[in-house]
Amino acid sequence: MTSPLPVGPTSRRWRRIDRAILVAVFVALWVPAALLLAGVHASQIENRPLATLPPVTLGGLADGTWAAGVDAFVEDNIAPRGLAVRLRGRAYLAVHSTGSTQVIAGRGAWLFPRDALDPTCRHTAADVAAALDSAMDLAGRGITFRFLAIPDKQSIYPAQLESNPFPVGCTEQQRAALRQAIADHATIALDGWSLLQGIPRGSGPTLLYYPRDTHWTALGAIPVLKALVTSIQPGLWSDADVVEDGTWRHRSDLTRQLGVTTFDRTTKVVVRGDVAVTTTNLSLPFELKNEAAVFETRTSTTRPVVEGRALIVYDSFFGTQSALIAPWFRDAVWVHIGDLQEHPEIAQLTGPFSVVVVARVERFLYLDDMQAVVRIVGS
Repeated sequence: MTSPLPVGPTSRRWRRIDRAILVAVFVALWVPAALLLAGVHASQIENRPLATLPPVTLGGLADGTWAAGVDAFVEDNIAPRGLAVRLRGRAYLAVHSTGSTQVIAGRGAWLFPRDALDPTCRHTAADVAAALDSAMDLAGRGITFRFLAIPDKQSIYPAQLESNPFPVGCTEQQRAALRQAIADHATIALDGWSLLQGIPRGSGPTLLYYPRDTHWTALGAIPVLKALVTSIQPGLWSDADVVEDGTWRHRSDLTRQLGVTTFDRTTKVVVRGDVAVTTTNLSLPFELKNEAAVFETRTSTTRPVVEGRALIVYDSFFGTQSALIAPWFRDAVWVHIGDLQEHPEIAQLTGPFSVVVVARVERFLYLDDMQAVVRIVGS
């Protein structure tokens, strides 16, 4: 057999190329490792926490979980990773894809979160209906209760999804039953679909939801907030208090999951601009997992507001629009729904309350035991 290798000593040119390759391999392997050991880590560019170095345990060494944890730590924190993730994310977006199982590409620039299209349901619409039955009794105890169901954006902008790669989700299967339960409890519950589907959905800054983000815009939130405030105190809401003040750039959370920074331009909305609102973080004897703090908003105005102390149980949809909501309430305590379920004592530590608002986006609604939430806020 004949060898494809050259006969005799290699040339000086090939020796130089060989040495250059060895140097490049050394730099690629050892420089990032040296930076990692020196504490120079990758920045958090994705919309998730970076892996931490796991503690050494006998069990972890025996079953391989410690080694897997170290691999995840190195993969997340090695210094060049940020640049590689950004380049990868931009390359996928350039070909109308994402390269992620958690972010689904729609039409044009539209992106959708997987958990909206392929949700998890631990409870049912019947459970929500039972919780609303229980909430009806709160009025007899002097508590004004409101439940608000917020649609995911694919049900408001179905044409932008293009195609759904998943089977019909449990939230979509139960949507009709949920909306019927809300209609049956219309005095205490608000149907976000009926409030948003009849509104011209526009494009660009007039969109009701962000194309590359999981949340609604201020223009999407306003019709729902109007219905909420009017249901609690008829005549309080005035459209003159809602002023469109140019546009602003919203940093998109779905592209951030790909390591790419993008912004969706949307209409900036100012509500009751003459009402002063102060925000204070409340001190609690335990740490929270979902939000940094339970906070309180207070308004200083001679104008009419919802009086008394309100408890607003929110998720990110409602929380991102707190500046539009707070000016309508004299005194409100804001608690993330996950923290409330983890620490039910928050309601007693920060109450009593004369108004309770529970707001939840559709894809997470069936993760919660809403009957338990009603018991907590009514305690």
